[in-house]
Amino acid sequence: MAAWTHCWRPRSSNFAALGGAVALWLLLGRRLLRFFDGRSALARLLRRQYGFDALYERLAAGAARGVAGLCARLGERRLIDGGMVAGAVAATRRSAAALRAAHTGLLNHAALGMMLGLALGLGWLLLRD
Repeated sequence: MAAWTHCWRPRSSNFAALGGAVALWLLLGRRLLRFFDGRSALARLLRRQYGFDALYERLAAGAARGVAGLCARLGERRLIDGGMVAGAVAATRRSAAALRAAHTGLLNHAALGMMLGLALGLGWLLLRD
């Protein structure tokens, strides 16, 4: 006989426990079914998880959505779209207008610009020490 079989031998305590479970079912069976059906106040409280989800939704999640909306309005629309993107567009337009005025299309003006740039670069290299 195996060592674990002594646990499974029928004893009077096993029959008493089984009898208690049957008696409990006969006395409280309909009430237990009604509890698990969800009609009792305790079952509704457990189904709503003690109200913590609703509390979290109202307080923490609502505040997080408010902060996210504020960041979207101030950060994205004003700073990124209004400042950085619009500022880059305006800087490009101003530099294009300045370069357009300097560009004449004449070859001697281009050669003069290259010679001035070369002279400034050599002068800087010679005088930097």
